[in-house]
Order: sequence, then C-alpha cells, then structure tokens
Amino acid sequence: MPKKNGFNNDNTDVNDNPVPQDILEYTKGRYDVQMELWLEFKISGKIKKLIREGKIPSDVTPHDLKILKLFAEFMGKSIKGVLDPNGKPTVQTVRNYFRCFASGWNIDNPKSLIPRDHTDSITNYIKGPLKKKLGLSTATRTKTYLTLENYTHMERQLWQSDGHEYVHEAYRVFISAKLKCHVFTPSRLGEISEGSTRRGTGKGLRYKQRPTHILYEFLPDQPLFVNPILFMLAIFLAAGAFKKYHTVEQVLAVRPPADQRYWVLEWADHVLDGDLPVFPEVSVDGPSQKIQTGTAFSAQLKELCLRAGMAVWVTIHGGRRETLIQATSNGYSKGELMKFAAHTNQMTLTRDYLSSITAVDGLASFLKLPLRSDQAEDFRSMTVRRNPELFLSLPAKKQDELRQRDDYVAITKKIEDISLKINAATTQAAVHELRSQRSQLLEQRRTLENEELNEVRHTQERIHPSEREGTFHVDQHRSRFDRLRHMMPERDQLSNTLFCVAPLRSAAGISALKDLIALLKDPCRVAYQPSLRPMQGRCPVPHCGVDIERVDIDRRWKHVFECSMAYHKGAHKLVDFCFICNTPVAGLVAWESHCQEHIDKHELPLRCDFVKFRRAVVCAGRCMTCMHKKRLPAARRLYGFKKQASWGKHVNECFPIYVENLGKTEVIPCPDPDCSVAYQSEQELWYHLQDAHSYPPRSICTKTKKETDTFVDGRGASVERKRRRVRVEKENGDSKLISAEGIKSATKSIRSTPTSPSPYASDLGASANSSGANTPLSSVFDLDIPQAICPSVTSISSPSHSFADEENLGVNEYTMSPSFCSPSPLHDDPHAWGSARDGASQAENAALTSICNDMFQATLEERRAEDWSDAPPSLSRISYPVNAVDGLAARSDQGTFQGKWTDESLRAPPPLSAAPMELVDPELLNDMASAEPMEDVMKESLSGDMAIDLLPGSPDTTDQPSPTQQKEYPVDYLLDKWGGWFYVKWTDGSCSWEPEENILDDELIEKLRKEHKGLRWGVEVVRTRRTGGGKVEYRVHFIGRDKKEDEWAAEKYMSRELIEKHKPSKKAKQGRRRS
Repeated sequence: MPKKNGFNNDNTDVNDNPVPQDILEYTKGRYDVQMELWLEFKISGKIKKLIREGKIPSDVTPHDLKILKLFAEFMGKSIKGVLDPNGKPTVQTVRNYFRCFASGWNIDNPKSLIPRDHTDSITNYIKGPLKKKLGLSTATRTKTYLTLENYTHMERQLWQSDGHEYVHEAYRVFISAKLKCHVFTPSRLGEISEGSTRRGTGKGLRYKQRPTHILYEFLPDQPLFVNPILFMLAIFLAAGAFKKYHTVEQVLAVRPPADQRYWVLEWADHVLDGDLPVFPEVSVDGPSQKIQTGTAFSAQLKELCLRAGMAVWVTIHGGRRETLIQATSNGYSKGELMKFAAHTNQMTLTRDYLSSITAVDGLASFLKLPLRSDQAEDFRSMTVRRNPELFLSLPAKKQDELRQRDDYVAITKKIEDISLKINAATTQAAVHELRSQRSQLLEQRRTLENEELNEVRHTQERIHPSEREGTFHVDQHRSRFDRLRHMMPERDQLSNTLFCVAPLRSAAGISALKDLIALLKDPCRVAYQPSLRPMQGRCPVPHCGVDIERVDIDRRWKHVFECSMAYHKGAHKLVDFCFICNTPVAGLVAWESHCQEHIDKHELPLRCDFVKFRRAVVCAGRCMTCMHKKRLPAARRLYGFKKQASWGKHVNECFPIYVENLGKTEVIPCPDPDCSVAYQSEQELWYHLQDAHSYPPRSICTKTKKETDTFVDGRGASVERKRRRVRVEKENGDSKLISAEGIKSATKSIRSTPTSPSPYASDLGASANSSGANTPLSSVFDLDIPQAICPSVTSISSPSHSFADEENLGVNEYTMSPSFCSPSPLHDDPHAWGSARDGASQAENAALTSICNDMFQATLEERRAEDWSDAPPSLSRISYPVNAVDGLAARSDQGTFQGKWTDESLRAPPPLSAAPMELVDPELLNDMASAEPMEDVMKESLSGDMAIDLLPGSPDTTDQPSPTQQKEYPVDYLLDKWGGWFYVKWTDGSCSWEPEENILDDELIEKLRKEHKGLRWGVEVVRTRRTGGGKVEYRVHFIGRDKKEDEWAAEKYMSRELIEKHKPSKKAKQGRRRS
C-alpha cells in the first residue's frame, strides 16, 4: 500500500536537522531586524577592542554568556524608548527584543541552538544588573477599557459632533459597525481587518470566510446606534450581497416559515466568487476589493478617540478586555468563558484581561448593605482621561511661538528651498529624490507640532460646564459639523434618528437604514445647500436642467449657484444669498430687512472664517468688529466676504481701527458683546479672535495683493484685451444695436454657464482670450476653486461692466444704472435704462438712491483717478453709472436721460453729500487701488467693435432672447482636447479653450475624440525632459491660459508633429526651450 501510494527512494527532504515551527512573514521580519543588529554588534569597536585584548574569543557566538551580556547591553543602548520621558527603553522592551534575537538565531542555526539556561540567565540579567546600569524604565502602557460610557461618547462624536471629513463617508459607517463587532463579540483585530501580523494575506472578515459570533436585531428600549444588525444590513444591501433581496423593503418583508424559527438569506454569487471583504478599503470613487488593514482602522480609531476628548485613546484590545470583564460577571462557567475568548490557558484571562479594580463591593459587604457593582466600571472609564474640550489643534499663541522657534524656522526654510529645486528639476529621478527629502522634512515638522500639541494637552485645564459661562469657546474643529450639517442631509438626519429609542423596523429605523445605505453608495465629491441640490442628476433651476455630471466637478456647485441666483433675481435689482439660513433674497429692501431679522433674533455667527466644503462655499467671511457695530446698516454688518484674501485683508485693517476707537484703556474687550473676555494687549486679543472666532493669522501692515482673474487682468502678458464692435443702425428713426457683421448661422454652437439675466452679465458677457476670441461670460465671482488644466474662459469678465463684483455672490443688474445713484428721478422715464424692468420696485430705487448719494461724493473722485482694470468692487457697495449701453441709450429718440451721460458729465459729478467711510462697503476700499478711469471705460465701450444686445423688454428688442435663456455662440469646429477641455475654433477665426459642458453638440465632441491624434493646435511646447526610465515628457503651455497652468505631458498624449519637432536628442541634458 505505501508503495502503491507513491512511497519511493526520494529522500531529498529527509535530514537530521530540527524542524522549527512555521512563522508568519511579519514575525520573520522582526527576527531579521535583531539578526542584523547582531551582525552590527560583532563589528562594533568595543568588541574589536576586547578581541585584541584577549578578553573574549575571536569567534563571537551567542553560546558565550559573556558575549550575550554584552549584546544585551548593546541592544539596550540602541533602542529609543517611547514611554519614558528621557527616552530610555523599558525592561520589557529589551526582553522582547532579546527573545526575538534568540528565536531568530535558533531558526537560522537549528544545529547550534542557544541553550535555554543562557536565555533564562540573560532575562534575569536584563531585569537586574542591566536595568541599574542603563537606567531602564519600568513604565507600562496604561490599560484602557472601552466601557459603555466611553463607547457612547465615541458614537456621539462620530454621528453628532464630528466635522472630520473622511475620504468617503462609507468609512464612518464601517467604523461604527466595526466598533460593534469588537464590543459585542470577543473578536480580535485580525478577525475583522487584516492584522499586521498577517500583512499581505488578505485575511479578515469576508463573505466567504466568516467567524461565527451571535448578533441579533431585537434590542428592547435601546437607541438605534447600538443595533449591530442596522449597520451590517446597510453594508450588505449597499454591496448587493444578498442573492434574492436588493432593497430594504424586500429584506424586512422576509419571515421564517411557520415550522421554522429562522430563514437563511443566501449570499450573491459575485461576493462569493470574488471573495469580497465585508469592510473594504474605500477611495473617493467607492469601495475596492481590498480589505482594510488593521493598522488603518487602529489609526482611525485613535483619531476618533482624540476628537471625542480622550487623552489616552482606546485600543481594539481595550474593547475586547471590557467585553470579557462584563462576561465574567454574568455567571458563565470558566469553560464557557475560555471558549468565548478563544483562550487555551486559564491564567490568560486573569493575568491579561481582568482589571486590578474588581467589582467586589467591600464597603457594602462589611456594612451588610445591598451590593453595588457600578463603581468599578466608572474607574475603568476614567482610564481614558476624557476632557470634553481636549485641544484638537494648537492654540493660536502656541502656534505663533512654535513657528518662531529656530528649529521650526530652519526646517521650513529647507522645505521652501527644496520646493524651488523641484520646480527647476529637469529629470524625473531628481524630482523623486527631492520630493523624498521634502517628505522627510515635512515629517520632522509634523513631529515638532505633535510634540507641542501633546505638551499643551498634558497641561490643559479641565473646566466644569457650570464654570464656563461666556468666557469659554469650544475648539473650532468641534463646531465644524454644526456649520456643515445642512450640506450633508443624510448625516443631519442620522444625528437624530440613530439616537432615538426605537426598533429597527420602525419608521425611524427604516429611515436610518436608508440614510446609511446612501452614505455607503453616494459619492462625496460635491456638497450643496438644500436649495441648490440637483434633482434627478440635473441642475434644479427650471430654465437650465443641464446634466450635472457633464459639468466639471470643480465647477458643479458654482454652476448651480449661478443658475439659481439668476433665476431668483427676477425683476429685482439685487439678489444675494444668505449663508446663515441658506436662502436667496431678492431686492435691496428685502435684503436689508432679512439681515436685520437675523440681528434681532441674535443669529449672528460666532465663527467668522470663510469655509469651503467639498467644492462648495458654506460660510462667507465676516468681520467681528463690523458685525457688532450697531450704527451700521444691517446689510453692512452682515456683509459676507467671498474670498479668503479679501476677508483676511479687511479684518487685519479693521482691527486697529477698532482698538484706536476704544481710546486709552487698560484692557481691550472682545468686539463680541457675548464674549466677557478682555486682554491687555492687541496681540492677546487677536489670539482670542483666532481661537474663539476663527480669525486668520495676523499680518503686520502688509499690503495684500488683490486676487484677480489672470485671464481678465489686462496687465497679464498672456491676455489680449479686444476692442468691442458696436454699430448703431437706425430703423424708423430709432437706434438699434446690432453686430457690425451680424451673427453667422452655424450648426455647431457653444453656450455659457447660465448667470444673471442682466445684459451686463449675459448679453454683454463676452471677453477676449489671447487669441482674440469673444467668449461667453459665466462666473459671478471667484470661488477660489482650484482650476483644472485649462480654467474655463467663461470666467472672463466683460470690460463693459468693470464695476460688477466678481467676488460677490449677489447678482446686480443695475450696478451700472444711472437710476442707481443719480439724484434726478430717472425711474420716472419709462424708456430710461434705469427703469427698463417693469417690475423694479420704487422702494428699492429710493433706498438705493439714498445710500448711493451718501457714498458717491466720497468715492467717485478716487475711482476716476485710479486704474479700473483689476477685479471689480463688491455688489453691496453701489456702483456708478458708467456703461456703454447707457451712453448709447442716451442717443435714442425713444428715451433719454436727463442730461447727457457722457464723458463730460463724468468729469463734473452732481454735488452729493459725503458719508462716513465706515458706511462704505469694505471691499470698495480694497478695490480703490485697482480701478480704470471711467473715461477710458466709456471710450473703449463706445469706440469698440463688438455686438451688444438691448435690454430685453425695452424697445426694439422683440427679437432678442429672454435673459433667462442660455446664450449660444457660433463654433466652427474643435481642434484639440485635454482632459475635459476642448480647443474651440470660432467662426470669426479666433480660438479658445472651453469646458466640455459648454459644448452642445455631442457629435462634434465624439468626432474629435475619434480623430484626435494628440495635442497639437492648442498648445506650445516650452521644454522637454527625459524621465528616469528614459521616457520623454513635454512641458506644454495652453494657448490663451496663464503660464502657471503649464503641465508636463507624456509622449503618448502628444501629436507626431510636435514629437518630431521637439523631441530631445539622446545626449541632451537640458530640455529644448521655445524660441
């Protein structure tokens, strides 16, 4: 029989060597580290000296006890301790390292094993003489316990207070579900996630391979957040893990048969065949097929504990420890407990799991009172040292002090120098090396910051809630979720429903289940306010309805916002968006009333910073001193800055004025009357404003460079401002504005992103790129959104409305209207441009005129004397009547202004009363230095050569489209493409880069994609370089765009013509530059 089964004379695997136990790769790696340390020890200077002196044999082996003692000392001096403040290693650490060395030696040398008496002797040597000689530490890690109280704090932080943004919200669901797996069962880390000891094996909780633990649905009188089936069922349904059931209703409708207490739901084939993990790694695009590692989950758990206020975070083992402690108090036998914990030694539970504080009530036992067992759990809860207001970041003062330290400054300087070298590097190998150096320096700087933060946390005072009063302000990271919750509807609902005491099958339970599934499945790339959320994947504005997926991801929120503002504006002169209640408000009077209502209800924001979340503007920047200055108009007090730079500049300039107005005083109070704090210096108060009100770091009297659109700035080298073509054609004695050449008919067209229905923001919204193309206007203001390779040319402003505010979220069609600030009642003239809209409110006209009259005299002279080519001023500062349309309309026979609105009239403005400068819009003052003389604007508009449409609804505009309709522009054909951008050739021969969503003809796009052979027409090659692998890359400049957007393109993306023209020679070290 043995011979029949294959027994033969092959003895290659039979020898006299001892067979060691199989070990994991992770364990083998730990052994190898100590074996390398042994080799380093053998060639150390001390060993060579002892060999020369004859004190030890030349053959250094671990079989000599003296050599082993020397090695133990060498090992102890090579370890940097973590628990000891002086960096000394602990006795247990040295013992563990020596044990790894002995095991590694015995595996590698099975015929020359280290004797057992030698290892026992070295253990005693480490615990005794070596400990005294080296001063080894006896510190141990504090045992923490995930008690019910600590677990509840973590769940509340995760769902009700957490402003942390994960890569995908699925991780939030996974963390909560994994916590339940570890506190309701004795599962070890490696059973749920891929443990570090099994790195690379992919072992963990999978649909095909699952451990057996009991979890059930019915939990009477318990909140939903503790229900494990709720979360596991959401994960299964989101993954489509059931074979026959795909919806919540289908699963909950399943009942066991009458003769059976259960019914098995079978897994779907794809989760079994693919051996998918229950808790996979997740990217921004969704879950992958790779299981999450235990290291990653432990890091997430640590950060969650810190955000929950636990200075000592709870480990996964802390949850298992508490679970076994609770199990021992319920009367289970030792055998059941050992099986439950998967222990093989009865001493393991007592030695490693049970707390030193037992549940035995000695006091009640002695006094013969009813026994209590809850105090022991309170002591275990205290092991995390929870401080509800634990610092999540360094206070402003500590940050300032750290950044001025010599070591921090030196590292920062090195990082800046390396960044410059990276930009100048020409080879991929050099870039890789420099980036590696920069990463190391960044890690060193983070270490300094973390050390400082830990020190601050250690000395942080714990304040009882009853003692906080008005002097207490929570960390800005703790208030983040309350500021963002309206942008995340599912999380907003879950923060309430999960903490309801209800069964899973109740209305609250089903709602929570569906919201959890939505978090698992929905992408988390763009957030929207409730009124701006797309409907069925399309823009919610009725006149638009564009497929939102076709819009570039960085511009989706901006697209919907602009459409909504244009739609709500209607016949009003102004529409603005309230970021306090997330509501658009149309009309100046209504806006002032709306702001006053917030002030009367004490709904002023505590935090003043400009906040963006998932590519959306969530909070506008505000000024604390202006907000609480009661003599200012309500709209002025609640003015919101839409740019980080503009907001930072204003608050830095407004603060000294606030301090100066206080006069001589011993202390400086906070501008917020609800803040009962006062400081002796300006800097201390500014630190308070940073910590409590989210002010930016203070700048010392430096002139901030204004943020401008690089494609509009006339001083940019790559931008060519093209004159507008205007021709007045008389028809029946009237003046009509038409194109000098007319609009050529074309089958292909391109549209602009819907904006304001104003002719100044739509019909006149054309601007020139470097090729001289007249392209549609789209953006109302700069959202500071990182642009893609080719930012949309639709963000280019029109010179004919230089006063329009591209920073402001409001849309104001009457920014340039004479009726806005002219002392004469122009609105009485039915044909005047100032009253062209029939629905314009008389009350709005009066309010606008009143405000403008006060501001006109104080600002118009300065505006005329400055350069108007920079980004225009804010909407809420009322602009002045300079517009090509106004000048042309003054010549119309149907309606004229009272007095010619010409260049001469601008030089002699009507006498108006001056107003205090504090009543002027803050951004007006910021923009004064960047204005173009009105005469130049007027001359350019009147002498230009571009077609202008009349205001819809006014005479001779019956053939014009509605202002809410999207303007289309004729396109000849598409020349080039890069990502989601296309190089468009217009019918007039000019070219520009346009985003894909602006191109209406899908056939035109598809044709280019099929025929495109690489970049050619829309780029210029700046230089070339060879990568480490010998491949060639081309630095391309996109024609008409800013040089800062130049990119490196691989050879496969280039056309053959450009490759042949610019390909470097094999010996060339430097890239070829453009001539």
